Amino acid sequence: MHHVSFDFVATIVNCYTENDVPVIGIGDDPFEPEHYIVISQFIDDDENIDKSIGLQTHLAERELSAAIEKIILNVSQITIVIQKSKVADVGTECINIDLTNTRDQRPLLQEYLQTIFARSSVLIEYPQ
Repeated sequence: MHHVSFDFVATIVNCYTENDVPVIGIGDDPFEPEHYIVISQFIDDDENIDKSIGLQTHLAERELSAAIEKIILNVSQITIVIQKSKVADVGTECINIDLTNTRDQRPLLQEYLQTIFARSSVLIEYPQ
């Protein structure tokens, strides 16, 4: 059994690069988040770009690759749509995160989304 969608309010958005790996972390608490997502891209020359993108979340027991179908980023929310084949593993069809409290991080978040998902099959939308 899975949720159709899971919603939470972010209090922190953290975008950084560690050992050449771009990482996006979004959570409801900067120190002990109950709800969170982490998106990262470990580039392996032998690997498909989609498989190099990992998704970790409080909903799943492990990091999953090639789990994201689409991302929609607007002024106050990010929606992560999960690939149908990964819904059972993630536990939801989509994750909606309210970014109202972290609006100042939107430009950096958009930059990291473009970096991580460039050349991937994941659709990124930026509606107004």
